[in-house]
Amino acid sequence: MNGFYKQPKILQWIEAVLLLLFGFLPAVAIIENGYSNPIYYLLFIIYVPVGQFAFTPIFKLIGVYKYYSPMLLGYMANEKQIDLHSGGSFDYLFVMRKYRAGIEIRTNLLIYHIEGLIKIIQQIENKSIPETVNIVGTSYFFNDRTLSKMGFEIVNPSLFYRLNLFINFIDLI
Repeated sequence: MNGFYKQPKILQWIEAVLLLLFGFLPAVAIIENGYSNPIYYLLFIIYVPVGQFAFTPIFKLIGVYKYYSPMLLGYMANEKQIDLHSGGSFDYLFVMRKYRAGIEIRTNLLIYHIEGLIKIIQQIENKSIPETVNIVGTSYFFNDRTLSKMGFEIVNPSLFYRLNLFINFIDLI
């Protein structure tokens, strides 16, 4: 797991709230300046990765994010649907920084994704997740052939998922 979450809970909460405040300040500044000069709203393209980094700890602590491995999380996971995402920049900073760029980081990211999928399978087998749960996600990491071999059904992403990928393009880079 991400080293951040190995700290005492009270320290996690203090740091998460501070990061939350740090994450809101640029948004407030963009909105305030956008009233008089709408060009400021373009800064949201740069703000999104900053905000996601800052909000990750609080989202984990309040249950918006549920981690299945250090680099695979479910967004708003419930009994009906698990929306899978690769870890964000916060997770990359704390988990992936020990690996060298290139094949080493890709291999370890794949291992973390597979570990997360195995954990979901185990939870389904143990009945802590219902068998009827719909597992969804948009992958930039796996190709269609690999996903088909793993038993996933490939469907064209909805407009929401396409917009989400577009909004997150800086973070993905």
